[in-house]
Amino acid sequence: ALTAVSILASCAVAQECIDYQPNEVLITDTISLSGIYAYDLAIEGNVAFVTTATRLHAVDISDPDNLSIISTLLGCNGTSIAVRNGLACLASQNDDLYFIDVSDPAEMVQIKILEDLDGLQEVTAHGDYFYAGANHLGVYTIDVTDPTDPVLVSNVNVDEQVVILAAKDNLLYTAGYAAELCVFSLTDPSTPDLLATSSTNYTLGGWDIEVHGNHVYLASSSRGVRIMNVANPSNPISMGSVGGPNWIYTVAMANGMLFGGNDPTLQSFDLTAPSVPLQVGRMVSSLECWSIEPYGQYLIGVASDNVLFGLDISQPVSTLPLANHSTGGDARNIT
Repeated sequence: ALTAVSILASCAVAQECIDYQPNEVLITDTISLSGIYAYDLAIEGNVAFVTTATRLHAVDISDPDNLSIISTLLGCNGTSIAVRNGLACLASQNDDLYFIDVSDPAEMVQIKILEDLDGLQEVTAHGDYFYAGANHLGVYTIDVTDPTDPVLVSNVNVDEQVVILAAKDNLLYTAGYAAELCVFSLTDPSTPDLLATSSTNYTLGGWDIEVHGNHVYLASSSRGVRIMNVANPSNPISMGSVGGPNWIYTVAMANGMLFGGNDPTLQSFDLTAPSVPLQVGRMVSSLECWSIEPYGQYLIGVASDNVLFGLDISQPVSTLPLANHSTGGDARNIT
């Protein structure tokens, strides 16, 4: 219910009616990381692996109220990371793929570097393979059946950019700075087979991608989160957008809800109707949500200023605008 509060609307011509529910998305803890510019994280078990421009951190997240660094590996850098069965793959700005044995987070060991893979962007893991976006050069496929000797087995070229990518149920989804979603079959996981290319109708910005059921959610630089129906993978259909018009840097599924983060907000969406997500929460903080990943009733995230943080999302409903009405003048005060 509305309570008697005073809001200053400086020189505004519209005033929102606000539902003053308590903000229940709570920051549990933050921890500063050494290095230059934290980019991405991946979670396996109770450990978050965070990559920066100069090093890889392993962080104990078993107690999100008390995050603690386990170890740090120097000499590797990455703008994206994926982890599967104790093996981490990092895509670097200098177009190298680093493979790190992280089975013992206290003693991370570099195994191999695949060098000079032009156009490297995001990486993802699926089965015994890692897939790396190669911008205008398509998708690199790396076989890690023998985790001690990763092998580049294919480079599938497509006409569209491959900047962000995610794999699920033997399908690989990719997108880039252009407004195109590509869907690949992984029936032969060593050689992705292009099934369809479909316009999302808006520039994406190539930030992040999440797959849930028959829908793909794309972090966008122009319209918040873009929604694509992929019930028929050969014919993806654009369903519109939510959370705009601001940029969304990262998206994640947790507790059956969709979360989208940017600077300085975290938005939560109910997916009861997955083609039309309903925004139910918005948290504003000093943290820039550069990348977020689910961990039980928490989100673990990384901010570009080298901060790892935990968020309690057990009650993800927060202050939201219910409606707005133009006052036709300079609205300055409401009680």
